Amino acid sequence: MGRKYKNEDFESDNDKLEAFIEENEIGQQYRHFKLIEADKKECNIGYVKIGSSGSPLSAAKKLFKSLCHFKNMNGKNKLKVKSTFTIQETTHDSKKKIYGPYQGEWKLLTEKEKELANRSGINFSMRSIVKLVQKQKGGKRKNKKEEDNHEQNEENTEHTEDNENNLHFIDIESLKKVGG
Repeated sequence: MGRKYKNEDFESDNDKLEAFIEENEIGQQYRHFKLIEADKKECNIGYVKIGSSGSPLSAAKKLFKSLCHFKNMNGKNKLKVKSTFTIQETTHDSKKKIYGPYQGEWKLLTEKEKELANRSGINFSMRSIVKLVQKQKGGKRKNKKEEDNHEQNEENTEHTEDNENNLHFIDIESLKKVGG
């Protein structure tokens, strides 16, 4: 016959189990992602996991670093990398949704940024920039200069009413040029 399992043994085993779970983060939910396309070429490299509260963008940042490592881009060579890529969620019981396209590139840090980054004790000289590429929906998209001109024209426009209470817009700048 074996010995009886005592309450003290149970409490001891339970404490050990809780310590093991805490140490190995068992029970914490993660989301898993992989890189499925890079620069319009299908690929199957890089698997990352992020916390359940993390966004696909944070996974994309990690996967961009994996892509650079896969392409053997190190040091200053990373500055040459500008890649467009797509990722897919591979979490168990997820819908395996595809996210992207993302655009990734590396940027040298300014002296001020280096100073802030080096406070952690690690010497950083560059950082990755990953952004979701927005697909344009219809119409011509204005560039920054055209948007600024449009805003300036709206500021220089005055509202006047005619006899029929209809609004008309008069550009003040063009009146000044004509001499009116």
